[in-house]
Amino acid sequence: MDYRQLARFLAAGRIVVGLAALVVPAAGLRSLGADGTGGAKLITRAFGGRELVLAAGTLRALDNDATGDHWVRAGAAADVVDAVATIMAIRALGWPRAIGLASVAGAAAAIGFRAADRLE
Repeated sequence: MDYRQLARFLAAGRIVVGLAALVVPAAGLRSLGADGTGGAKLITRAFGGRELVLAAGTLRALDNDATGDHWVRAGAAADVVDAVATIMAIRALGWPRAIGLASVAGAAAAIGFRAADRLE
């Protein structure tokens, strides 16, 4: 398996999610059952910015022949935090939505840690 390509794929996903969170935060919030106003939009846009920074750092490192493992590992750690935060919000989100979101974040974290280990 080409782990550099896998790291690029993860970064591309971060770009898509990050841009969506920045440009249309209310849409993502509504899908979570939130009203998409005020502070919720602020937090969503901040999340989007985080995703874009992690993606840019990863892609820049990989484009400059660096391993990029530190950036990929940082993204995976952020995904772990997202999964834990989602589980902590299980009452607000409901079981099906929370389990689905936490599963996606957890899978991204596992793939990211695996890729980072192979990039070293």
